[in-house]
Amino acid sequence: MREITEYGAKFMSTLDTKKNIVDRFNKEALVWNEVHTDNIQDIIQWEVKKRKRFAHDFIRGRFQGKPAAILEIGCGAGRNLEEILAGDALWTGKGVDNAAAMVAHCQKQYENNPRVGFEQLDIDSASLDQQFDVILLLGVVGYLDSNSKAFQNIQRMLRPGGYVIFTFGKGMGVARTLRAVTGAAKNAVRRLVRGKQSGGAPTSFFRNYTWSDVKRAFPPEWELMDYENLVFGSGVLGRYSVPISRIFERLFAHHDIFRFALTSIVVAGNKKR
Repeated sequence: MREITEYGAKFMSTLDTKKNIVDRFNKEALVWNEVHTDNIQDIIQWEVKKRKRFAHDFIRGRFQGKPAAILEIGCGAGRNLEEILAGDALWTGKGVDNAAAMVAHCQKQYENNPRVGFEQLDIDSASLDQQFDVILLLGVVGYLDSNSKAFQNIQRMLRPGGYVIFTFGKGMGVARTLRAVTGAAKNAVRRLVRGKQSGGAPTSFFRNYTWSDVKRAFPPEWELMDYENLVFGSGVLGRYSVPISRIFERLFAHHDIFRFALTSIVVAGNKKR
């Protein structure tokens, strides 16, 4: 009885967390539409630009002039998928998101683009009855209930010889530790200044992982194609964090021996033929 009760409590906690995540992103469609800009103000915008460039270059290198079906999980406001599809008229795209407001925004924004469609999907528990050449999860892995379950659902939608490209937040490193300490200090100051009734800063619900954690969640059909440390520094210095990251990117993109990386990007291939 105790085990059932503990499992039930854990399950309800997971549901509460997912609801909070979805509620947050339902309110942020326009915010994420504005994040995709060349006017870089902080490390988040720099990370978005870097991961877009990486994904765009990879897809162009393998599918330029060839038909390709591309799925983006956690498509947000749709800007990334739109920019990718602009690279070749032979490419088609599907964007899915667990936040209904994000999907509704995309459906309205891109209703006149016949090469792209959007629908709501929870990748933790479901998959589409379609297969794709490339599947993207950029800034999504940290919000999943289970990497292994989500990756299994992705494998069902990945064509033989296809690719999945995803980012994940690096845990157990200098950047994340500094960000956590700085965030805790800011929250303490807010509580001190505003009083206990202020509620402080919102919780992000974003999980960070080591590379070993992530790789253990791979389906047996996946093989590692590429791995790169994408962004460095904690972002606590605002726009000044970007030039610092650029220096570290040149030094530690593939060998981050001091664990400075904030985010890494991975390409896995479907070995199934």
